[in-house]
Amino acid sequence: MHHLLTERLTDTYRQSPSLSRFFTSADILDFSVENATVTYHLQFGVPSEDDDFMKYMMSEELVLGIMRQSFHDKNISTCESLGLDPESLLLYE
Repeated sequence: MHHLLTERLTDTYRQSPSLSRFFTSADILDFSVENATVTYHLQFGVPSEDDDFMKYMMSEELVLGIMRQSFHDKNISTCESLGLDPESLLLYE
Protein backbone atom coordinates (compact mmCIF):
# COMPACT_ATOMS: atom_id res chain seq x y z
CA MET A 1 0.00 0.00 0.00
CA HIS A 2 2.84 2.43 0.81
CA HIS A 3 4.31 1.91 -2.65
CA LEU A 4 0.98 2.73 -4.34
CA LEU A 5 0.50 5.89 -2.26
CA THR A 6 4.03 7.04 -2.98
CA GLU A 7 3.49 6.39 -6.68
CA ARG A 8 0.19 8.30 -6.61
CA LEU A 9 1.77 11.33 -4.91
CA THR A 10 4.72 11.25 -7.29
CA ASP A 11 2.48 11.07 -10.35
CA THR A 12 0.24 13.85 -9.05
CA TYR A 13 3.05 16.34 -8.61
CA ARG A 14 5.06 15.27 -11.67
CA GLN A 15 2.00 15.94 -13.82
CA SER A 16 1.18 19.29 -12.20
CA PRO A 17 1.62 22.18 -14.64
CA SER A 18 2.34 24.49 -11.68
CA LEU A 19 4.83 22.46 -9.68
CA SER A 20 6.19 19.63 -11.86
CA ARG A 21 9.44 21.42 -12.71
CA PHE A 22 10.16 21.91 -8.99
CA PHE A 23 9.01 18.51 -7.71
CA THR A 24 11.80 16.22 -6.50
CA SER A 25 10.27 13.35 -4.51
CA ALA A 26 7.44 12.01 -2.36
CA ASP A 27 7.81 9.62 0.56
CA ILE A 28 5.23 8.06 2.87
CA LEU A 29 6.40 8.43 6.47
CA ASP A 30 3.41 6.95 8.28
CA PHE A 31 0.12 5.33 7.33
CA SER A 32 -2.86 4.57 9.58
CA VAL A 33 -5.86 2.63 8.30
CA GLU A 34 -7.70 3.15 11.61
CA ASN A 35 -8.06 6.90 11.27
CA ALA A 36 -7.36 7.23 7.52
CA THR A 37 -4.24 9.31 8.06
CA VAL A 38 -1.17 9.45 5.88
CA THR A 39 1.95 11.37 6.80
CA TYR A 40 4.07 12.12 3.78
CA HIS A 41 7.06 14.19 2.81
CA LEU A 42 7.10 16.13 -0.45
CA GLN A 43 10.35 17.61 -1.63
CA PHE A 44 10.62 20.48 -4.09
CA GLY A 45 13.70 22.26 -5.40
CA VAL A 46 12.74 25.92 -5.45
CA PRO A 47 14.55 29.20 -6.03
CA SER A 48 15.71 30.33 -2.57
CA GLU A 49 16.14 33.99 -3.46
CA ASP A 50 12.50 34.54 -4.47
CA ASP A 51 10.23 35.21 -1.47
CA ASP A 52 7.19 35.74 -3.71
CA PHE A 53 7.68 32.27 -5.17
CA MET A 54 7.43 30.71 -1.72
CA LYS A 55 4.47 32.89 -0.77
CA TYR A 56 2.39 32.17 -3.88
CA MET A 57 3.69 29.00 -5.57
CA MET A 58 4.41 26.90 -2.50
CA SER A 59 1.35 27.92 -0.52
CA GLU A 60 -0.49 25.33 1.52
CA GLU A 61 -3.61 25.93 -0.56
CA LEU A 62 -1.84 25.30 -3.87
CA VAL A 63 0.02 22.16 -2.78
CA LEU A 64 -3.13 20.60 -1.28
CA GLY A 65 -5.31 21.90 -4.13
CA ILE A 66 -3.20 20.02 -6.68
CA MET A 67 -3.82 16.79 -4.80
CA ARG A 68 -7.54 17.48 -4.40
CA GLN A 69 -7.85 18.23 -8.12
CA SER A 70 -6.10 14.98 -8.95
CA PHE A 71 -8.54 12.99 -6.81
CA HIS A 72 -11.48 14.88 -8.31
CA ASP A 73 -10.26 14.29 -11.89
CA LYS A 74 -10.01 10.56 -11.20
CA ASN A 75 -13.45 10.47 -9.49
CA ILE A 76 -12.15 9.26 -6.13
CA SER A 77 -15.15 10.29 -4.05
CA THR A 78 -13.81 8.90 -0.77
CA CYS A 79 -11.25 11.72 -0.70
CA GLU A 80 -13.73 14.60 -0.63
CA SER A 81 -12.78 15.41 2.95
CA LEU A 82 -9.06 15.41 2.22
CA GLY A 83 -7.45 17.80 4.62
CA LEU A 84 -4.16 19.12 5.79
CA ASP A 85 -3.13 19.75 9.35
CA PRO A 86 -1.93 23.39 9.14
CA GLU A 87 0.84 22.65 11.63
CA SER A 88 2.14 19.83 9.47
CA LEU A 89 3.30 21.98 6.55
CA LEU A 90 6.95 22.76 7.10
CA LEU A 91 9.18 24.52 4.61
CA TYR A 92 12.95 23.99 4.76
CA GLU A 93 15.70 25.79 2.96
